Amino acid sequence: MTNARALVYQGVFSDAAQLPKANLFYTSPLQYALYDWCADGLELGPLASWTSLVGDLTLPADQGLPSVVDSGGSRAVRFDGSDDRMRVQFSRATPHTIAVVYRLTSVTPGDSIVHGYNGASTGSIVVGDPLNTIAGYATGPNTWLIPNPYIAPDTNWHVALLCINGSTSTLRVDGREANGPLPSGTRDGISLGYSSAADGHAAIEYKRVTVFTGAATATQRDSIVNTLAARYAIGQ
Repeated sequence: MTNARALVYQGVFSDAAQLPKANLFYTSPLQYALYDWCADGLELGPLASWTSLVGDLTLPADQGLPSVVDSGGSRAVRFDGSDDRMRVQFSRATPHTIAVVYRLTSVTPGDSIVHGYNGASTGSIVVGDPLNTIAGYATGPNTWLIPNPYIAPDTNWHVALLCINGSTSTLRVDGREANGPLPSGTRDGISLGYSSAADGHAAIEYKRVTVFTGAATATQRDSIVNTLAARYAIGQ
């Protein structure tokens, strides 16, 4: 038997609040993820940087400080809609796929659920302005993926997925999809908490933001969305 040592505290904890606590929850990166930012296990309070579970890439707060909160039964990163933003640069050519578990805490046309680093040239998910719908958007020709019927934005939790694949791109929100063309190009990164509205900031919470290489097939889209919806107890 291997010898072992232990540190033993001789005092008595009279208050449960004094007991040390450790977060033992572990979340595995999603299969085939290039980057996977997950709020599970983050400490409550201001968040200066958010490190991906895979890919060794950190999202820094470049405006304000979003907060880690308990929301919808698990941790989330909350952007206040007036000061907070995170963004990081990386290069990812078409095709690629982004999945987001999000909740708008206030709905404003122009708010982005996910945006590029310096623009929307290679695909973003937005609250359509002036359209009252969640839409896929990219600057250039063939710029919108608009579900029919519209997906009205609200303040509930959702799983959104954008597959940027040129003429066969897809926007999915929970169980509904819009298919069509989006311009091809190289993504320059992502921004969270951004809005094209006058204040420049979206009031939004995130539980998960994942970037995948390649275009997710219909079967893969089902798997990604269903896995995230089950993990975060989001009804479809």
